[in-house]
Amino acid sequence: MDVLFQPYPAITFRTIGGILDFFVFLGPTPEDVVRQYMQVIGFPMFPPYWSLGYQLSRWGYNNLSEVTDVSQRTIDAGIPYDVQFFDIDYMEEKKDFTLDENNFENLPNFINDFQKNGRKVVIILDPAIPSNLSLKGKYPPLDDGLSEDIFIKLNGSILEGE
Repeated sequence: MDVLFQPYPAITFRTIGGILDFFVFLGPTPEDVVRQYMQVIGFPMFPPYWSLGYQLSRWGYNNLSEVTDVSQRTIDAGIPYDVQFFDIDYMEEKKDFTLDENNFENLPNFINDFQKNGRKVVIILDPAIPSNLSLKGKYPPLDDGLSEDIFIKLNGSILEGE
């Protein structure tokens, strides 16, 4: 498509073919143009207020004590701190929908105490279910996925990620 700007107020569109949909927002002010545009495409979602705050995220926590220590040091130092992220460290062998009972046993209590102080916790969930068939019968997300036949397949076999 060629778009040629002619002397004001003209524009020429030359196309090979296809369907063209045009929306013209006449304003008259820039604010009116934005308002008219938003009526066509929809209004953006307003994020939760807490998500705009100070957040602490890190991969590599070995246990909940380490998270608690980092959290307390941050608070004691007077650093603003609204949200704590937990990466996949809290999982048992990095399996989704599990909790490492040895190293993160008291995670539910930590979250409750954290929230009592007006803070939020985000638990990261990487959507990757191990397809190791030795887990069959021991790992419900794998069993459910196999029985519902929901996994992505390549040449009839479950696609393996890295």
